[in-house]
Amino acid sequence: MARAVSGATVNRYLAALSHALTMASRQWGWARENPMRAVTRKKEPRGRMRMLSDGEREKLLDACRKSGCGALFPAVVLALSTGMRRGEILGLRWADVDLERRRLVLHETKNGERRAGPLARPAVDVLRELRKVPELRQ
Repeated sequence: MARAVSGATVNRYLAALSHALTMASRQWGWARENPMRAVTRKKEPRGRMRMLSDGEREKLLDACRKSGCGALFPAVVLALSTGMRRGEILGLRWADVDLERRRLVLHETKNGERRAGPLARPAVDVLRELRKVPELRQ
């Protein structure tokens, strides 16, 4: 008996097939066009939005404090406080941070657009402590 698959799974298979046919058409000249252009994709759910409970957040932050990695706690506080992605946090420079106005500028975002955002108090506090570390001042 065949099992049902989600619309998202069907779309991933269709995308893989479409890519192969595009390569056959454009790169190798094996076909005149990609017939997958006419295939309708399945509707996908928007996904769910889940926030950590207060207890979960405290457990996470406590585990980060206890970890052997000194950068983990500040990175997680920034992520929780700002919604920044890992790459945005790792690409952040002091020149992009304004602690007095509690704002930062992200130059490298997922969609390639520059954006500015506010810093919540926990993020400002963590960044002030990080700025005191001599090797991180640059």
